[in-house]
Amino acid sequence: MFDNMFIWAQVVGLCGLCINIITWQLKSPRHILMMNIPSYALWSAQYFMLGAPLGAIFNLCSALRDGGLIFVQERFVPYVIVGSVLLSWSIGLYFFAFWYDAIPMVGGTIMSLAFLQRNNRPLIARVQIICSLLWLLYDALVGSYIGFSCTLFIMVSAMVGIYRHEHWDRRSTSKRYLKLFFTMPKHVSQTTAF
Repeated sequence: MFDNMFIWAQVVGLCGLCINIITWQLKSPRHILMMNIPSYALWSAQYFMLGAPLGAIFNLCSALRDGGLIFVQERFVPYVIVGSVLLSWSIGLYFFAFWYDAIPMVGGTIMSLAFLQRNNRPLIARVQIICSLLWLLYDALVGSYIGFSCTLFIMVSAMVGIYRHEHWDRRSTSKRYLKLFFTMPKHVSQTTAF
């Protein structure tokens, strides 16, 4: 039913999931980025093992991006982000083979560009949820079951964070929640810069 490579890919993904769980417990943006690097590297390995090179490329470029964000001065951050997107697309277009290969290209690009406003926590959380929907689809299509679980965990965590930090009313209707999701709060909660 499943071959050894598929099973090992899920084990590598499980290691990435464990690192993601630890990452969500950290407060310092710098420490979060540092933990993202091995996590992205493991996800990249998992996608490679599953024969999904675009997922591998975009996770590897995300690891390089986060490494750059840790070590460069603030004024060079836009260059790191744009360079990461250009590198991802340059390599990604070479390996593009199936229609669903566009999913990590779009999701990875949107998330990377959101980091241009990385001190805007409400924006990052909303972009994370939108990108997670794309990655859920990709994970299901390429057989990354652990990746699907991790992406679902990240999406739910982002939703809970929005709910808690923006003090949404529990008695609101689902229509009101949807409207709140697409409305940025008046008082943007800022995080410390990387």
